Amino acid sequence: MVSRAFVVAIFFSAVLLVSGPALAQPGHYFDCKQCHGPGVSLLSLGNVTTNVCLKCHKAGGATVTLTDGTSGVAPTSHFSVNDASDAMGSATAAGYAPTMQNSHFWAAPRDVLPAAGASAPTRALYYSRYGISNGKVTCGRCHEPHLDRLVNAQLLRMDNSADALCLDCHRGWNKTANHGLETHPLKVDYATFQAANPGRYKPLVNAGSGDIRLVNGSVSCTSCHSSHWADS
Repeated sequence: MVSRAFVVAIFFSAVLLVSGPALAQPGHYFDCKQCHGPGVSLLSLGNVTTNVCLKCHKAGGATVTLTDGTSGVAPTSHFSVNDASDAMGSATAAGYAPTMQNSHFWAAPRDVLPAAGASAPTRALYYSRYGISNGKVTCGRCHEPHLDRLVNAQLLRMDNSADALCLDCHRGWNKTANHGLETHPLKVDYATFQAANPGRYKPLVNAGSGDIRLVNGSVSCTSCHSSHWADS
């Protein structure tokens, strides 16, 4: 005779199997072949039709059919080749025209660049079984395209609410009590610091909503810099 506990266990197993996929939705909720195929590259920035990310993430980019059958879906975040940075000469060195922004260059053949304070990321930040972006700077160094977009809308590989993602690569710029030598001091309680030095620093009455972004009340990387669409 089948026990009641066994029946209950089977019932809940069935519920989990049916409801599981609905509880998670990959950021790229479509057929794998849209990205995994010939003729596309993470390092081909000049021709946006062959960059695996920019072929869709551009104005008027490609549309896809989602796994649930929804068709003609286009991404809401758009980029231009001119949004990539040439601050370090990376774009012109790679054969691209000088660009408009100076935040990140997303198709760099190397990720160690002392002039930008850039070191190779830790394994905790970036790991790929295929190693496509190892030693390079690509969209995939910061973004994991297979993450659940309902949980992580930006598909970031690391929580960046306190700039941990930035500092994983730019850890050489993470300095305190350096009086501005080499880099701006971080982790300063700005309000307290400003009150003690009113003639040197202004109060931030709209911090975080139109002035500058403070991280836990302190000046940090993203107080002044942005990875996209910014003259950092």
